Amino acid sequence: MSKNIHPSAVVEDGASIGDNVKIGPFCHVGPNVTLGDNVELLSHAVVVGHTTLGAKSRVFPFASLGHEPQDLKYKGEKTTLTIGDNCIIREGV
Repeated sequence: MSKNIHPSAVVEDGASIGDNVKIGPFCHVGPNVTLGDNVELLSHAVVVGHTTLGAKSRVFPFASLGHEPQDLKYKGEKTTLTIGDNCIIREGV
């Protein structure tokens, strides 16, 4: 079970991190996040909320996943984000 977490990354208690995960510099992983095996977060990626990221997925710099929706109908209810295996999430998401 190998994890490569950069010293400047923040991985909060409660996060579930799979095998062979790489978390780059200045990333933030919240307490309710699940990262599958072989996930890679490049620098400055943020994954929070009740978010699951499938195996072998990659998140590029400055992507921000799992925050509150931007929908005007959102009133604070619990939301989830589930991303499948082998996905590529690029900058600015």
